[in-house]
Formats: sequence, structure tokens, C-alpha cells
Amino acid sequence: MCILLAGATGVIGRQAVPVLAAAGHEVVGLARTPARLPDAEVLAADALDRAAVQRAVLAAGPDVIVHMLTAIPDPVDPRHLARDMAPTNRLRTQGTANLLAAAGGARVIVQGWPTPTTPPGPRSRTRTPPCGTTRRPSSPPVVAAEEEQARRVTWAGGLVLRLGHLYGPGSGFDPAGGGLTRRLRAGRLPLIGDGPSLFSFIHAHDVATAILAAATSRPGWPAWSSAAGAWPT
Repeated sequence: MCILLAGATGVIGRQAVPVLAAAGHEVVGLARTPARLPDAEVLAADALDRAAVQRAVLAAGPDVIVHMLTAIPDPVDPRHLARDMAPTNRLRTQGTANLLAAAGGARVIVQGWPTPTTPPGPRSRTRTPPCGTTRRPSSPPVVAAEEEQARRVTWAGGLVLRLGHLYGPGSGFDPAGGGLTRRLRAGRLPLIGDGPSLFSFIHAHDVATAILAAATSRPGWPAWSSAAGAWPT
């Protein structure tokens, strides 16, 4: 199977490329700037440029397109989430639309994200609090982009992998120097509201296993990776 991985040089992509290649799949990466990876050819194209995306997808001829593109700064400023997430919102809306338009018969899998919420009542320790209960004032553009992406992809018969906050090499929570790790160690990571919100975390390698499971699942059937703990919707 040929898999076009948009975002192959990112935190998830660098974990997913070797996992997909080791499973015997041909992996073609898509990145905004030229790059070299041991297990994949990387095509350079701006996901916001529809013509460039069309050319890249035509050149790759994929069976599956995996969209893991983001442009999230490290660290994100929680007080300015809408500003910091604006480029990623465009990748999740316009970028997703461009990939879907170019997909032809290829199945599309995208990265989703459960919105941090404050569950009503006693504090819960369940894996996933109910989405949509309480949202930060700065988050509506992020939520809107996520919802638009999910609608586009599910209408096209694709999958949305609802992931958590990434940790692992190259992430903001990387112990070796991630931006959020630095802030946390310096005591400069602000609480959101009065601090009862719950966050889900997932290692980038576990996301890679979820991508593999989703890419090889039968269309119309839910793909589940017990290691990743991520359901597509």
C-alpha cells in the first residue's frame, strides 16, 4: 500500500514513517520544505496551495492520505490560543479541503484533537471527559476548525483520529527541551481557569501505531489501537 503522509517531518510524522515502512508500506512524505528521511521520499508542497497539493498527490498516487500537518508554536501561550493556533486552523480547514480535493479514490485519515473541557460535578478521572461542556473564551476558532475538518473528512468517507496532547521527542513536553517542559520547570505554566480541567496525553509513537491501524482497517469499520487509546470518529 502507498501512504502519503502529510506532515512527515513533524513530531508525529517522524514516528509514523518508520512504523508504516516496517509494516511493508511504501511511504511518501509531504512537507512544506524539502527534507530527507531514511524510510520515505519527501515531496515539498505547501498544503495551502491547492495546485501544489494536486501535483504532489498525483506524483505519489497514494492509496491512503494521512494528514498530520500542524503549525503549532512551542510553547503555545494559553492566553493567546486563538492567535497561536491560527496557522494550524488553516491547515485543518483549507489544507484538509485541498487534500480531499486531490485525493481521488484515496482514503483520507486526519488528526483530530479533543477540546479541553471542565466536566460538571465532581472531578472525574475517566480517560476522556465529555467534550463541549465548558470551553475557554479563546478556543472557539480552534473548535470551529476541528469541527469543519471532521465534517469534511467524514462526509468524504475518511477517518478522524481523536488524539490527546502529544508528548515524546520533539514535542512541547519533550524532557530534553520542549517549550512547555521549560515553562513547567520554571513555574511559568499558567493554570486554565481555577485549574480543574483534564487533559488527555498520548505519545507520538502511539499515534503512529494508531495511524497504522487506521490505514489498514476496512473502510466503514472503526480502527482501534489499544496502545494509542485513540478512536476515529
